[in-house]
Amino acid sequence: MMLLSLFTCFGPTLQAQVNGTAIDPISSTLEDPIYFFIESASDGSVKYGGVQYTGDFRGEVIISPETRGTKLIHNTLASAPNPDYALWAVVNLNGKLYLKNKATGFYMIGSHSADTIAKTNEFKTQTLGQNQFLLRTAEVGSYTIAWQNNLCDRWSNSGMVANGLVAWYFIIAEPEKLQTALKSALNNKINEATTLLNATKEGEDIGQYPSDSRVQLTEDLDNAKAVYEYPQSTINDINVMIEYITQAIAAYKATINVHLAVFESANPDNYRWYRIRNFGYDTPICFNHVISYTNRTVGEKYFYELPADSLTDSQIFRFEMNEDKSRVLHIIDRQGNYMSANGGIASTSTQGNDFEIQPQSDGIAFWIKPTSLAPLRADDNGSITNWLYMAGGASSWVFDFVKEMPKIPRFENARTIAVTSSNTTQGAAFITDTREASISTDLESVSVTAEPVPGYFFVKWTNEAGDSLSNKLTYIYKGPADILLIAHFEPGYYRPMSRFYTGASPAVQSADRYLTDIIVRVGETEQIIMNDVASIPNPVDTSVVRNQIIPDAVIDYTFNPILIPLNTDTFELITFGSRQTIENFQWTQQNAFVDWNKDFDFLDEHEAGVRNSSNSTDQQLIDTLGYTRKVGIPEGLQEGDYRLRLIYHESATPATDWAVSIWNNNIIRNGTAYDFTIRYGTPTGFNAFTTNNLRAYTIDNELHILNATGSKLAIHDLSGKRIMSIQVTSDHHTLPLDLERGIYIINIISANGAKMNQKLIL
Repeated sequence: MMLLSLFTCFGPTLQAQVNGTAIDPISSTLEDPIYFFIESASDGSVKYGGVQYTGDFRGEVIISPETRGTKLIHNTLASAPNPDYALWAVVNLNGKLYLKNKATGFYMIGSHSADTIAKTNEFKTQTLGQNQFLLRTAEVGSYTIAWQNNLCDRWSNSGMVANGLVAWYFIIAEPEKLQTALKSALNNKINEATTLLNATKEGEDIGQYPSDSRVQLTEDLDNAKAVYEYPQSTINDINVMIEYITQAIAAYKATINVHLAVFESANPDNYRWYRIRNFGYDTPICFNHVISYTNRTVGEKYFYELPADSLTDSQIFRFEMNEDKSRVLHIIDRQGNYMSANGGIASTSTQGNDFEIQPQSDGIAFWIKPTSLAPLRADDNGSITNWLYMAGGASSWVFDFVKEMPKIPRFENARTIAVTSSNTTQGAAFITDTREASISTDLESVSVTAEPVPGYFFVKWTNEAGDSLSNKLTYIYKGPADILLIAHFEPGYYRPMSRFYTGASPAVQSADRYLTDIIVRVGETEQIIMNDVASIPNPVDTSVVRNQIIPDAVIDYTFNPILIPLNTDTFELITFGSRQTIENFQWTQQNAFVDWNKDFDFLDEHEAGVRNSSNSTDQQLIDTLGYTRKVGIPEGLQEGDYRLRLIYHESATPATDWAVSIWNNNIIRNGTAYDFTIRYGTPTGFNAFTTNNLRAYTIDNELHILNATGSKLAIHDLSGKRIMSIQVTSDHHTLPLDLERGIYIINIISANGAKMNQKLIL
């Protein structure tokens, strides 16, 4: 075969390791498996973790444990019960690849063994060069590592380099199958080169390639196909071609454009705009989705969605560079907001929101790596967060140039934008950053702002025809014509909240996340607000699935007011969470919010409490003695009723304070909320009594009796004369008091014999 004469300069034979010959891992079938020793490539040069652990484990192989579910072993081949315990085949089952052990039949799952296949132990690998590979057999972004005590573990986010503890050789264990294995390996290289050419473009933008590089790789690919298709190709022919096409692929990848200066326009008056598209071909949930802020605001996370058919502002970004164009200082969206280091939407530049754009090993995608955090990734919940995945994972991104636009877009002719309020007693409207009601300008984008009067809510912007334009307080008008924009308002109310549960069965996860008892303590006086609740008041239907948004997150307890006398500085709220199963409030965080200024939100000064903890779990929330929270009363507070909302919420990142951010979308994660009325003082007389769970209080010449259904009540004057008597017929019985001013005695005898005798002053 004349073609081989072109490749004789490559010379090297198959790389020999301690236990045999290292090649690329290839798949086979259960009926005709090709077995490998998986040998450590760690030479002790790379240290891991806070303990700075490393080791020279060259020659040690991964050995299956004899018991299902226990950790994999890395040790010498001689230490295995027999060699079959160290033999692994990459088997193809229903189009998915799995690592299966010859001796035990167990499948590899991260650092453990399993006797069944699942999505979580699908085999994926990533080359580190020098015939070394990362080994991933778990759904999460972690990789098998040779760890302490001759056991394997999992590792992520750092140290993914050749000769490290995460690096492994695949050693062909059956020489008679070597030619078949090599031919399959060559086919894999041909597919890799084909995919690389198809997924990349010629050009000078970020991630693109020079024309001559593409021509060269195409020629090299044709040569590799010729050797693969020639039936008389020998082992050496195939091996030489594997080395040849491997070097050709590496040479092509080395010419990728990584010069960040292309992000900025050559015209200083213009910006270049890009879509940031996920290239996680191993992660179908986010593959080819783009980063977006559609319907999200400052304080929330950017998320990913399918690219719109026509270009939309919410899906495009521009980049600002540092002085030498080596780093991205800012990633900025069309609204002028900044991408923060953790994928959040920020109105200004935040600490650590500069990024390295690092090419990945597949020659296609990049990591977007903040200064002090792991790269940006598309997480399972749809948001942009941080985690290091290798090429093809959820932290792989490409940059699609979409258009170049002037930094300050203008129309050819000026037009007039006017604003007005639908009801000036409920709110105002003006051109943003002014108090003006109109502006004539050729600027393409004009911002207008609605400002509700306290106690009212902004509803929407409309045009004169009544067409709804936006429900955001600040709206950016970009139309070319004159327009009158009308801000609509409505009387305020306490907004409902929604919830979702991340567990496999939301109905189970939520069932025991409720309060059984609540006590309020003012000084030495205790009030029972809730008693002996035995099941969740707002159950989740069994048809609800993981992460489904559902309503009814707030449980209404405003009917039983918390009675606080005038001149009280603080009171204690003592809550008791259900302890029936592990799926209870200990996995959430608690905070209390009080609307002290009665504007129907909980965002003003002194209205947000302090979380119970910044940890992901806190057993205080289900303590048998209750969890005690102090609530302060603002100085100079007027008498009246105030709304308290107690929220249980499980933050995706526990250390992050959600006290304000949770109100951006009114959605609770893995929790619920309770609403209460705080009754501070009273315009007329006020009496409150609590005995043996019986409770009574008077307001405005009405006697309220709680928790006393079936009781007998009598009122006497100081001479002992009975003034009235009744049978209490409900848990909250109201009795008008048409009595002269004076002192009276209330007697209540419950159905179970409990008694209350209290003095009543009118």
